[in-house]
Amino acid sequence: MGTPADSNDFWVFGYGSLIWKVDFPVEKQVTGYIKGYVRRFYQGSVDHRGTEDKPGRVVTLIPRKEYQQLRLLNREDPMDGDDDEDQVWGVAYKIPPEKAAETREHLDFREKNGYASDEVAVYGLVKGDNSSEPVEIVLVPRATLYVALPSNPSFLGPSSVNEMAYHVLTSHGPSGPNIDYLEGMVKHIRAKNMRDDHVEKLWSAVDSLRDVVRSRQVAIRHSISQGDQELSVVESKPTAPTEGGASIPRTANSNEVSEAQLDEWERKHRELGQRVKDSWKALGYLATGIPILKSEVADNVQRGPGTLIADENSSTAEVNDKPLFSAQKVVYRN
Repeated sequence: MGTPADSNDFWVFGYGSLIWKVDFPVEKQVTGYIKGYVRRFYQGSVDHRGTEDKPGRVVTLIPRKEYQQLRLLNREDPMDGDDDEDQVWGVAYKIPPEKAAETREHLDFREKNGYASDEVAVYGLVKGDNSSEPVEIVLVPRATLYVALPSNPSFLGPSSVNEMAYHVLTSHGPSGPNIDYLEGMVKHIRAKNMRDDHVEKLWSAVDSLRDVVRSRQVAIRHSISQGDQELSVVESKPTAPTEGGASIPRTANSNEVSEAQLDEWERKHRELGQRVKDSWKALGYLATGIPILKSEVADNVQRGPGTLIADENSSTAEVNDKPLFSAQKVVYRN
């Protein structure tokens, strides 16, 4: 593993697409884990892997204590393994000093859709001198971490594993199909021997549902509250695998799901999209992070306790004086 990094260096910890989609200069990288968080497909993506109407699902990190509270409020996610799990494996990248400022600005924009920055220590395991058991060491004393907190407007939260799989199968955004994002996660987690039961269970559900969703729904017209909508299933590209290896083999499993259940998942998916749009609009933004002119925003926006506020000249927002996300300029302040 090598010697621990200098605490004055600029490091970034990637736990989602940053594991494989590195579009910034890197001087050095190490595989390791952080503590006190769980990784979940609870964050909505309208600017990369989905749209405002049908947001995709991407990963975020949730502090262990907040996650336990979230599960008490919403018991729809039975996917979890060990409740004591609080390690998230990923990749830490050291940024060249001369590129630190521009890289931070680039990542603030890339992770703009509801993400906040934090700083964490990154740990690793090395072989002990007098024992066969691995020994934990600090690889990076301080690394920047982008986290989409449950209080951000694009947070979708938990659903059943099959409903989340449906969201992944039917979402597509400017960066491509949502399923490609999930496949990239699975492939690179496996390649680096990282354990993540949540990601693996979601992939299994997607793999077993994709044929059912495609065969039953591609040509079916859906009747929802706003009229007939046609559903298309977004497929990954097995002939163009994600960087780092071949496509993941398909399994033979297939779930039998009624059309009524598929219709219900479709309806709830669109309701989530509307909720995200309404939440951002109340802050003066489109769901993609583009500011709305003040004249287009209602004058009676609620500004009570817990309201997201920020100085219009600032690049951060706060809820009750706690940083919420970066690279957004909310126009209202109490």
